[in-house]
Amino acid sequence: MNEDDHVVSTFAENRKGYRLLIRPMDSGLVTIICHTVHSSPSLPNEAKLDIEKRFLCNLSHNERKIYNNMVFLPHPTKNGYFDWLPNMNQLAQAFHYNKRIKFDYIHHTKDHTQVKTARRFDAEPRYIIQDDAKTYLICTGWHDHPISHFRVDKMRDIELSEEDITSSQLSKQDAYDYAAHNIFMFGGEIITARVRCKDSPYIYDKIVDELGDKVPYIRVNDEWFDIVFKGTVLGVTILVSKYMDMMVPIDPPELVD
Repeated sequence: MNEDDHVVSTFAENRKGYRLLIRPMDSGLVTIICHTVHSSPSLPNEAKLDIEKRFLCNLSHNERKIYNNMVFLPHPTKNGYFDWLPNMNQLAQAFHYNKRIKFDYIHHTKDHTQVKTARRFDAEPRYIIQDDAKTYLICTGWHDHPISHFRVDKMRDIELSEEDITSSQLSKQDAYDYAAHNIFMFGGEIITARVRCKDSPYIYDKIVDELGDKVPYIRVNDEWFDIVFKGTVLGVTILVSKYMDMMVPIDPPELVD
């Protein structure tokens, strides 16, 4: 170990045994990753345990014990979308070979069963976006939509096409702007919304959490201020509904309605 430049503490130094003093990943980073994996509703328990086990190998025996003592119950809201890992593998291949993809898409019916949509989609994969603990694929080249998005865990039977991606490159900034304007990833026409907010430390936190820290505050009076930002009508409506005791839509009329 010393010959390979690993710093080892010996029994003579620590009175406990041999241990690595410097590890590739510190305990805080491993804990964050393992907690994130554990809390994902899109990973089956078998995959979750396997991933956690691989990351926990980076920790010492005592550090692994500390993590395992933070006992979690199995995730109670697993959604059954267990195609997330194989889908990510397929998308990685599409990104690598610069290929279009074809895939089915599913949704739930009123009796909780999963059914495929009538059409099979054909699009150009561009970027992976995380939003609200869900993974989305940003695409171009689907019908007449300049940009569109799909939940990765709801995609099925992804197939790499023989066709290369040929349309102009989508920048990372365009992808993130698209995600930012499609609040909660609800699609639709983008509007410029004006929303009146009640002055409170709580609402300032929520604005930053949901919209970022670039939204300007326009003072109305001592009690209220306005924010102006872009989003879809449905996305902004959901946002205002979440904080309806502190947010009031002002403009445009279709948002107010």
